[in-house]
Amino acid sequence: MAAVSANGLNVIFTSGDPRLRKWYFPEGHGITRHEKWLYLRDGSIGFVLMHFFLWFHETIERIDTQRQWDEWGWAVRPIRGQTSGYSNHASGSAGDLNATVHPRGVSIWKTFKKWQIVAIHKWMKTVKYRGVLTWGGDWSTPDGMHTEITEGKSISQVERVARGLMNTPRGKRILDANPGARKVILS
Repeated sequence: MAAVSANGLNVIFTSGDPRLRKWYFPEGHGITRHEKWLYLRDGSIGFVLMHFFLWFHETIERIDTQRQWDEWGWAVRPIRGQTSGYSNHASGSAGDLNATVHPRGVSIWKTFKKWQIVAIHKWMKTVKYRGVLTWGGDWSTPDGMHTEITEGKSISQVERVARGLMNTPRGKRILDANPGARKVILS
């Protein structure tokens, strides 16, 4: 039986696995070509996460706020604070933004401004995402850096969301920065 992450996706054990993609952030808003990237699952899952991450960078706060790269994607590791089970990072279906600014266990009210929290909640509930993303800022142990594919959501649900985002201005910019990603999403 294959090892799975908390949201039921197969764990990816090596960086050379074809299910992983090095997702690049498009140029603009302080990012230069191929400067910033994350390893995430290829296809719809990585694309939907990147869509949210780019929105976060452009709307909430820049991802280079500390002049260091503290954005994390795929990592084979257990769920923090538990003795068993793989994190959704292990399947490439979760990412962290500005991790040193928004550490796990610290109240989001201490690391974000009220307008930022309101904006994140509003954006996560839009028709665009249809509930396929979960923000860790809302957990009992807050994890404001963290966003993941929601447990219980199927890949087909994520694919429908991805197809709806592909032709948005932000979606087009992500796909332009990641040649070949469109084909994987549509296959």
